[in-house]
Amino acid sequence: MLEKERKYGFRERMLEVHKKGIRNYELTPSSDEFEVEDGILINIGTELDCDSVIETAAFDFVDYLYKSMGVSATVSKHCGAIKVKIADASVDMTGADSTKGFCIDTDKDGITVYGYDARGCAQGLYYLEKCMTIRKAPFIKLGTVTKKPLFSPQMVHSGYQIDRFPNEHLAGIAHEGRDAIVMFVNDVDKTPTGYMDFNELIYRAKKYGVDIYAYIYFDNLKHPEDEGGVQFYENTYGKLFRECPRIKGIILVEGSLVFPSKDPAIRSTIALNERIDVIPTGKPTTAGHPAYDMPLFMDTILKAIRKYNPDAELVAWNYNVVAKPEEVRHAWYDQFPKGTAIMMTVGNNCKYKNKAGIKCFAADYTLTHPWIQQGMLDDAKYVTSRGLKAYAMTNTGGITWDMGVMPYQPGAYLWMERYESMIKAVEECGICGLMESHHFGIYPSIISRLSNEVFRDPYVDMEKHLENVIVHDFGDENVEEIKQALRHMSDTFKNRQRYTEPCRCGISFLHQACT
Repeated sequence: MLEKERKYGFRERMLEVHKKGIRNYELTPSSDEFEVEDGILINIGTELDCDSVIETAAFDFVDYLYKSMGVSATVSKHCGAIKVKIADASVDMTGADSTKGFCIDTDKDGITVYGYDARGCAQGLYYLEKCMTIRKAPFIKLGTVTKKPLFSPQMVHSGYQIDRFPNEHLAGIAHEGRDAIVMFVNDVDKTPTGYMDFNELIYRAKKYGVDIYAYIYFDNLKHPEDEGGVQFYENTYGKLFRECPRIKGIILVEGSLVFPSKDPAIRSTIALNERIDVIPTGKPTTAGHPAYDMPLFMDTILKAIRKYNPDAELVAWNYNVVAKPEEVRHAWYDQFPKGTAIMMTVGNNCKYKNKAGIKCFAADYTLTHPWIQQGMLDDAKYVTSRGLKAYAMTNTGGITWDMGVMPYQPGAYLWMERYESMIKAVEECGICGLMESHHFGIYPSIISRLSNEVFRDPYVDMEKHLENVIVHDFGDENVEEIKQALRHMSDTFKNRQRYTEPCRCGISFLHQACT
């Protein structure tokens, strides 16, 4: 039996970026492999302004080689058998032509990692780490590998402690292919848990190729046309970006999408439950219903933040509107200016039958119903047709509301069904960004490693990749036994039956699961 772990003992494991002693010294390289040997140099170029992301990743790779593979390496700016560089026009980056994309060329003389950008260079080095870990030796197969992500941003909350990101956790997040973190914001340098130096976090995260999104907890107390209304938003949203201009964007949901609209169909206050003489008015808020002055509200916020960061992104979460009729949802999306990202939740308001044949309803955030609903696909198509970006809240960092006390839900086969569903969503309606955890955060695990590679182009066979991840995490001695355990865990979470009746909320081309 495992010993009882002290409180928050998992943090010690999260602070270990690279596992020690992975190498099997009995293995020897085959004729089609390059061996990374003691004393090898990692050339990151001679530019005085060498990107900090590449530099950080190169020294991280040195640490990996030393701790995991027993190889001593050195970062060099002049020469080396391992070269890391941002690709120029002379390099064919077909298949790696997007942010975080990379191309790795390996021959008998060494390895060259070309990145589409600095983050691509870092992802290329992390990919080499994973290949060596699976091989259990510092051997890389000769040839060319190209990869690019399906999604950016890939946002996660902290799995270490709410709104706390030590460097090791940032490194772990970057190793898993994620490129953005989310912090809850009450004011400049203030989160619901207290003081935090936002800029200090921004500076540290930048070295790992990780952006910062602010999940807004502001109360929008004024209408933009009220006296002092525009100044109010300058002193809240504008102030945040004036003090922290490198914040990548803001996320608005529920209360942060509510303002005192002058539309007679909308509540006149920001109260989530409005009453007059104790009687509910029955009027909706702007978080879940279109209002004629919503575009003015959005424009006011955008002007306030883009005054200090012209590229600042606004992400509006449709959480409160998803259950409304299609015409209401589409009218709500029409309120947002082009370039805004609309984020949709996988699994909202799902109807299904459980193993006992009982009709069930899942409000949100569950792995028991892993597929994207048809309504969400239709909305994503509408959103992209209007010139908006389509993001998805997927929980693919590894956990949902089902089991909040676990670091991740090991239902690998259900997660793979969700991944298949999401890949179809990319192909069919252009979903391009993700929020992969909410509140509970990301714990680097077999699940996050599985999705990291699956969320890249070209497509990989999920079953085969699952075997690689098992070898990566547990070795190759008990692959089938672990796969069987993961199947049982998936069946435990799978709280539904399949039916041949027409599917009303799942993806019809993948499953017929819902009635």
